[in-house]
Amino acid sequence: MKKYIFRYEILIPLVLLFILWESCEKDSGPYNITPPKPPVDTTDTTVNIYSVSYADDVQHIFNDHCIQCHNVNHPFLDLRESTSYHELWISGSHAPYVDTLDPANSKIYLHLEGVEMSQMPPDPPHLTDSLKQIIFTWMAEGAHDN
Repeated sequence: MKKYIFRYEILIPLVLLFILWESCEKDSGPYNITPPKPPVDTTDTTVNIYSVSYADDVQHIFNDHCIQCHNVNHPFLDLRESTSYHELWISGSHAPYVDTLDPANSKIYLHLEGVEMSQMPPDPPHLTDSLKQIIFTWMAEGAHDN
């Protein structure tokens, strides 16, 4: 009968390799900021908890002031109704443009204000403060696709 002797010179490197493997931080790819979910009252489903609707308010601003340039031919960001929400979060060339945790420092808001980036729209009339506030409020409420 063969006697098996446990070989420490094999075990120690395997244990160290396992520890090294498990301690490595795995890259999950590009970071996508997911908006925080606000508390929802499930007892009353007829109440809209958001003061700004993406489809009714934000997209309306894009339609009136942005899609003349930001359409299918724009190299960075297409803000047409069929693509705008996805472009702002994921597929635009500098996405995400929206930051729900710090709306004042989001790329889209910095462009609207003309801070550190060229002001949008580039030619007057620029967006009024009330239109900028609608976009800001939408981001502060979680930037939902509603």
